[in-house]
Amino acid sequence: MNNKPFTYDSLKTIILYTEPNLRFLLSSRVPSIRATERVVPLKIKELVIGSHYIEVNKTRYEIDLYQISSDELPYQISGVSGLSRRRTCDVDEFGTRDYITRAGGMLPGNDGTAERNLFGDRDPNNIPTNYGRVRRLRRRVNVEKQRLDQLLVHQQKVGSVPKPLSGGLIRFKTIDHNVAQVYNEMELGFLDNKEMVEEAIKDTENKI
Repeated sequence: MNNKPFTYDSLKTIILYTEPNLRFLLSSRVPSIRATERVVPLKIKELVIGSHYIEVNKTRYEIDLYQISSDELPYQISGVSGLSRRRTCDVDEFGTRDYITRAGGMLPGNDGTAERNLFGDRDPNNIPTNYGRVRRLRRRVNVEKQRLDQLLVHQQKVGSVPKPLSGGLIRFKTIDHNVAQVYNEMELGFLDNKEMVEEAIKDTENKI
């Protein structure tokens, strides 16, 4: 079998008409063609450049950051907050996702805009000082802890079989108070089985 390598011009022609994503793959796996690949024009039908990704002809390449320690599995830092719906790819001084300074997340009562704060709420209050915002944050965390206690107690009262088409979890998640407060009996009643309560508990623990 003849294993004669491609000539330089032949290789350039092949690379020119190779599908871009396959070309990226070959270049990453075959070091001997990289120098040639770099000088050949790249023909792309569709290119999308996002904040954390590039998409070439419907194939997406994303950038993610992970924390790695010797005794734990890699922890993904980058991603979208399930509460504020904001994306971040950095950490704060404590090594946790920085949803405030890097991703524009709001403390409760930050500036009165329509943005969602760290708890996923639209906070209409305008508190001008950091001291006032932190005090409000502490009160909000205390409320979430009380809500968690309520859910843990409620978990013992409900059955394990869901009621058909109750829609309770959806109604529970759309509860909105002008001021954060503990749940009343009617609101807890939306969660009519253990599966719903467990999901509500998980969401609350995530907020805390």
